[in-house]
Amino acid sequence: MGRITVLSKELSDKIAAGEVVERPASVVKELLENALDAGADDVRIELEKGGKEAIRIVDNGTGMDSVDVPLAFGRHATSKIAKFEDLFHIRSFGFRGEALPSIAAVSRIELLSRTRDSVSGTRAIVENGRISEISEAGCPPGTSVIVKDLFETVPARRKFLKKDASEQAHCMEVVNRLAIANPHVKIRVFSGGKMISSIPATADPSERVSLVLGDDYGKNLIAVNTVKQDVHVSGFISGPGITRSNRRNIYLYVNRRYVKDSLISRAVINAYRGVIEDGRYPSAVLFVDLSYDDVDVNVHPAKMEIRFREPGKVYGAVLESLIEALAFCSMGQSGSGRSLPRGTGRMEPEKRYIISSGPSRPLFNRGLYARAGVNGFVCEDSEPFQESGAAGHDSFFSSLSYIGQIAGTYLIFSSGDDGMVMIDQHAAHERILFERLKKTAGSINGQRLLIPEVIQMSPAEEAALMDCAEILGGFGMEIGFLGGGTVVIKSIPDMISRSDIRTVIADIMAEISDMGKSVEIGKTGEKILAMISCKGAVKAHDALTETEVEQLCRDLDSTPFSSTCPHGRPVYIRFGPGELGRLFRRK
Repeated sequence: MGRITVLSKELSDKIAAGEVVERPASVVKELLENALDAGADDVRIELEKGGKEAIRIVDNGTGMDSVDVPLAFGRHATSKIAKFEDLFHIRSFGFRGEALPSIAAVSRIELLSRTRDSVSGTRAIVENGRISEISEAGCPPGTSVIVKDLFETVPARRKFLKKDASEQAHCMEVVNRLAIANPHVKIRVFSGGKMISSIPATADPSERVSLVLGDDYGKNLIAVNTVKQDVHVSGFISGPGITRSNRRNIYLYVNRRYVKDSLISRAVINAYRGVIEDGRYPSAVLFVDLSYDDVDVNVHPAKMEIRFREPGKVYGAVLESLIEALAFCSMGQSGSGRSLPRGTGRMEPEKRYIISSGPSRPLFNRGLYARAGVNGFVCEDSEPFQESGAAGHDSFFSSLSYIGQIAGTYLIFSSGDDGMVMIDQHAAHERILFERLKKTAGSINGQRLLIPEVIQMSPAEEAALMDCAEILGGFGMEIGFLGGGTVVIKSIPDMISRSDIRTVIADIMAEISDMGKSVEIGKTGEKILAMISCKGAVKAHDALTETEVEQLCRDLDSTPFSSTCPHGRPVYIRFGPGELGRLFRRK
């Protein structure tokens, strides 16, 4: 290491910018928050190549005069705070005076701004963090900011940016987060000159939630509105029948600021414990409002992390509020006055999509093992798997003596060594289907829907789905894109034709919408195959005949990796005679 030196202003500015500006979405967040702080109720956002080439945000807020415009690009120049104590009474989004100078340090900015009582506005051009031009200009009241060539002077940072669609999806997620908390603001988003999102102002917060997150969520809202220990908890949560496989649909706000807070997130999830199955998560748009003195938002420059003075009080208020709302829902009511669907959503969808199910037939003959089913599936007289590394235990499962089924889920067998084997029927069938689907990936038969399913989703979800439409097509799923977040499902894999299509799509979105990750047929494809296998496999509480159990065992014997399901859970548990003796305390 050399001697200690003071970093140049240019280098220190770029380092500081790295804390605030990670990608185009960071620019959209900071500028949109500035517009909201300026009292704007109409905002226009324009993106070029996902924001990598250009971002333009125009608002009708209060604007700045010719004196304030150059000051706005100075680091730690702000109108939001004046003394140290003000940090503990923050009511605005931005307050540290870091947004504009940080963005300017890694891009080229052109700013136009005018106050309502000014005859003319001010135009400023900033390059590499320095104002190169400032002049008088004509413009409407409000502020327009154009950011071009983001990270052009920092190629090491630019190379980490993802595809245009992925970066645009990140930008739209930021827009959605702020739109939910500010229903009075009209927001329009354009990409390449084409409008991709139009969110009108509304006086009803539930309407804004429906507009942003989609009608499926909006039609099944449970309103929350309580005050406990001076903590006001309000917003909307989903009923127990509407779940997802990840937490991505949980939006949390503290004093109207979007946050990622593990404390509140844990309270939301714990409120649903025992109400929804493990591994599933609710949807929620939750606003937690408390005294500004009790919250520290000055933890990180991005202001996504916060600290509570009394975290236990906040946790308890959120937990109790949600438990009460869910208890009210269990009586057949929802806080918003809407009836909630019962069960898991297989009623009406099944009537619509099953075109030729015919009379009731034994479970293992419902197309799962028939030659007319999924391409590559086998029936009883066909050849079993012939693949290196297959089960490796010869006819272990076929040699077991079937005793019966307990809890409608577990198959009980006696083994040749006087021991006992328990098989989870769902996990076993899931592994069988998964391995067969892997062999036929890319050519799985699809069943066309008599009535195509039209689904409204967020722009971020639509972009993610569009990115991997070709992969899903190989899985038997034909998808059409109508624009504006409207997606049409025309066909689905044959083996899951009895499933709730909307739930299937929601789970697929959970697998493919890991933003920033490339979607490939490898790991992501296997996750989708595992999900399809799970949907198509026999379920807990499905009664199996002895013939069906025998077929299941034969298939397990010829299936690779048959000791676990595709998600890593055990397919079977084996008890030797010694273990059984110890359980009964026999010597």
